[in-house]
Amino acid sequence: MSTPPSTQRAVVIGAEDGSVEVTGNAELPELEPDAVLIKVAAVALNPVDSKMLHGFLEPGCVLGLDFAGTVIAVGPDQPAWRQLQPGDRVFGCTDGSDRRRPRVGAFSQFTACRGAILIKMPSQMPFAEAAAMGNAIFSAGFALFHSLQLPGSLTDKAQQSRWVLIYGGATATGTMALQFLRRAGHKPIAVCSAKHFDLAKEYGAEASFDYHSETHVEEIRKLTNNALSFAFDCVTTPSSVMACGEAMGRLGGRYTALDPFDASLIRRKAVRSDWVLTITLMGRGCVWPKPFYCEPDAALLKWGIELAEVAEGVLAEAVESLKPHPIRIMEGGLEAVPSGIDAIRQGQVRGFKLVYPLE
Repeated sequence: MSTPPSTQRAVVIGAEDGSVEVTGNAELPELEPDAVLIKVAAVALNPVDSKMLHGFLEPGCVLGLDFAGTVIAVGPDQPAWRQLQPGDRVFGCTDGSDRRRPRVGAFSQFTACRGAILIKMPSQMPFAEAAAMGNAIFSAGFALFHSLQLPGSLTDKAQQSRWVLIYGGATATGTMALQFLRRAGHKPIAVCSAKHFDLAKEYGAEASFDYHSETHVEEIRKLTNNALSFAFDCVTTPSSVMACGEAMGRLGGRYTALDPFDASLIRRKAVRSDWVLTITLMGRGCVWPKPFYCEPDAALLKWGIELAEVAEGVLAEAVESLKPHPIRIMEGGLEAVPSGIDAIRQGQVRGFKLVYPLE
């Protein structure tokens, strides 16, 4: 395989707050001992990519989390079980968007990632589909099985099936969570727009409720016989936080969000609340401003590696076992990514995920 260039094209934070731009002279990331260097074949956008304002990342930092591509170099410090080598097709969520490591990000021709937390692609899986799955797999798994501590897993069904509310069931993380819950033997309830009910059902929702309806909380309590005890909020707005808390059964339960929230919105003491920051599974902590800031956590890295290994095994058995969110393949490669980020900021991306092939 040819030697990679010394510089590359990448989408980076611009000089003006909130701006992003494409540069042709970004340095390639350093190949750290436990990392692999990947030639990126496709990238996918997430809402968090639209929120990287100054204070989160400095001008020149490479953006992006979700990618798929081909390994071109392997650091010397890889776990024995990992067995990565040049030519392997992989996908995942970069441990980038970090001003300490400004050259690491998905939206580039080459990226780097810890080898242990990558997911090998089945041979028949297209790069465009794989690129849309990394962040969703880690976010859904982190919330459901680590934070909410739901019984069961991707490979073992729980002895007792539970109702689980997914607020934002038509989001990319929401549709992955619906699939995870089905595999774990639970009964997912989706809250989304009525126009996305069919989408939620396709991904595993037992029932769906329209968040526009003034009675959707009451309807959820009726369906669950006032016994709902698990809720995962993929939206995390004041109204979604309150709705999840109010939908809980008489004995309370656990609530987990994808973003920080005002805890006073959960008005019931019997509801234990939490939120997750997916990039902490990459093992480097987070240097974004408070409340996101946190120190590296080796236990979270270990948990994230185990999740990646399980997800890889599930896909290896049957590639259709886990489906990506509906994707919209966009033309233009990296040069078109800034317009996609603008579309997310303007609320134009709903019910699908933007994916940009680079080759």
